[in-house]
Amino acid sequence: MMANTEPLKCLVTGGAGFIGSNIVRALLAQGHSVLAIDDLSTGRLSNLPEGANFIEMDIRSPKLPELFEQEKFDFVSHQAARGDVRQSLLRPGEYVDVNIGGGVNLLECCRQNRVKGIAFASSGGCVYGEPLSVPTKEDHPIQPRDPYGATKACFETYL
Repeated sequence: MMANTEPLKCLVTGGAGFIGSNIVRALLAQGHSVLAIDDLSTGRLSNLPEGANFIEMDIRSPKLPELFEQEKFDFVSHQAARGDVRQSLLRPGEYVDVNIGGGVNLLECCRQNRVKGIAFASSGGCVYGEPLSVPTKEDHPIQPRDPYGATKACFETYL
């Protein structure tokens, strides 16, 4: 994570999810100020550690820029996404809307507010498809096999 730094003001998207809440916990333990946002479509408030700041918000929200302007985040850990491969086959448009559209909304907020850093949780298994070699390196050809993987690969390109 971000050890040996001065405390930062951090945003964790998808902060009430399994991975996001553990990132919130780790950042708080390192002395950083953390705000978690989550639309609670799959995340749970009970996942958040004691003392975590939370706002129920979707990354597609038109209020996201306002939040960035108010809070002046230094760092963003982007964990929010629609993440079920099977559901992505049934609702590909929703996955494009959230995983790409919401992600671009977030990136624009970061750019406009001069956020110092962003970490993104992709999905190697879905982005790379059937690996040509194991371990799979980051320069492996991108070969998503489903809408979920395609949205993750697309957002990586935006980054």
